[in-house]
Amino acid sequence: MATARWRPAPEFIGIGGKRCGSTSFHYGLLQHPSILPLFPSADRLPMKEHRKWVRSLGDGGCSEAWYRSHFVTAAGRRHAGSRHHPAVTGETTPWYLFADGAAAVASHHAPDARILVVLRDPVERAWSHFNEQRRRGHEPLEDFAAALDAESSRSQRGLSGTYPMSPTEAHEHLTYRLQGEYVNGLRPWIERFERVMVIRSEDFYADAPRWLGQAAEFLGVGSHTFSSERRNATAPSPRPPAEVTNELRRHYAPLNEELADLLSRDMSWE
Repeated sequence: MATARWRPAPEFIGIGGKRCGSTSFHYGLLQHPSILPLFPSADRLPMKEHRKWVRSLGDGGCSEAWYRSHFVTAAGRRHAGSRHHPAVTGETTPWYLFADGAAAVASHHAPDARILVVLRDPVERAWSHFNEQRRRGHEPLEDFAAALDAESSRSQRGLSGTYPMSPTEAHEHLTYRLQGEYVNGLRPWIERFERVMVIRSEDFYADAPRWLGQAAEFLGVGSHTFSSERRNATAPSPRPPAEVTNELRRHYAPLNEELADLLSRDMSWE
């Protein structure tokens, strides 16, 4: 906080989505010598790896000084950059895509930031999200369809008993259907930021070096030879019931069309 005045706003913010590959994308970008990790980094503290998120722009936000305290100083960026390609820094918080007010707070703290978004087939994303919460012990329901039906009530009342969770926590962690409604989460960011790069998760994993290279160009840091990066991968889960998959496909179809209109590109996962 005491040095926040010397720490400019981040040049980029990764906003998700959750279980879409944004973690792999963030750590892939850190292969570039001019894309700097959060401060303090694993180079300075005995951490396993660099942190990826600040996670403070939603739910009312934080002070600008506190937010900037997490990023490399202007002098550090100049030292790491070059005459033709300045160094940049940023964070990736997958929840920002749906966190209430996150886009508004971000536009105040980092109005010139470039926004990075990784989106996955929303049906596959919902199923992966459900299985993640089951593995972590946060989801008490074994049936995927029942968990989808319980989203609204749990976001309002939370969970009690063996798995206590406030409504706010349930809204973030147990909203499997909601977090695949990408157009609703993305629209506030596109309205506030001029430069937004949206990448399909399937395209990224098919050719990670290519897409990391395009992101580096988007960030203005020059070319780099990237290698593939994959984080948070899990063993394949059994497929959900066909009727649940079909219902989700019908639910997302008009939303995906709206998303395609918003981005002026095909975003169909059929």
